[in-house]
Amino acid sequence: MLELNRFFKGATKTESVNFAYGGATSGQTNVSDERVPGVLKQIDSYLQDLALTGGQANAQALYAIWGGINDFDPIAKGTPVNPITSVNNAETAISSLYKAGGETF
Repeated sequence: MLELNRFFKGATKTESVNFAYGGATSGQTNVSDERVPGVLKQIDSYLQDLALTGGQANAQALYAIWGGINDFDPIAKGTPVNPITSVNNAETAISSLYKAGGETF
């Protein structure tokens, strides 16, 4: 069971899972360290955890996907980026979770 941190006083307790990492791109990588997962790799980790337990994504849960801004980090170095990549990655993220049983995004 997930434990609440000591600063969590009086608020409603909910069980949640957070695979997020700062600096994540919408794809497989991270702008600060290639070994740290991007959004699609985070979702892959979640789906692998589900597979290990033989479960499926909770259809009653809310799935929040936040990513994309770090995809544009290369622009600061003069490297062009294709915004369609971010859109495609978001679609892949949602589709993957939906196929696993998630319904609310």
